[in-house]
Amino acid sequence: MGGVVNISAPYILDPERVLVSGVLILEDIEISIKPETYKVAVLTGGPILPIIPLGQGNDYDRQQHNLLVTLQFITTASGLSLTPKNTLLEIDGVATRPTHSSDTFLKTNPPREAQSAPPGHKWICEGRAAMLNEVLVDTELAIESRGCIVMEFPVKTPDTDMQFNIEVRGLKKDGIPILVPKFYFKPGTTIVTSIMG
Repeated sequence: MGGVVNISAPYILDPERVLVSGVLILEDIEISIKPETYKVAVLTGGPILPIIPLGQGNDYDRQQHNLLVTLQFITTASGLSLTPKNTLLEIDGVATRPTHSSDTFLKTNPPREAQSAPPGHKWICEGRAAMLNEVLVDTELAIESRGCIVMEFPVKTPDTDMQFNIEVRGLKKDGIPILVPKFYFKPGTTIVTSIMG
């Protein structure tokens, strides 16, 4: 069975940079940012009907919870770090910093269908939200190899029809800040297959 997933689709305005399937390449590091806003609707040959899909990873709707944002990365460089607290989320002109963060997760797995809908790296970090706390958000976390850092913002998860932006300011290499273009998000949809089960 196929389905349609509503997503927050990323784009950037920096004329010198491009996103390739949601992934930004900055010299020796690839970055994608996935706000966990996606919602599923199933296409059954008729109208698109919102449902609670079956299967872990497809039953996802965080509109009544604080926004989680996953930063995914791949790098061969050494000396990279991120302080999550420096990241800024802006919705309707109001800027917010994360209050909780995970440590760096390096164990990755293939996503289920709905989890693969948002543009970006096509894998997820298992258990990525299990260790969110207030201490790590102020900690300079090492970035190496391939993995994720999850941040929680003290705002309700926006609907996918809302526009907002995220700016990663805390990325450094050997203590020197790396300028990351601001990620903007707009309403989008994507089609996935075998969404049930």
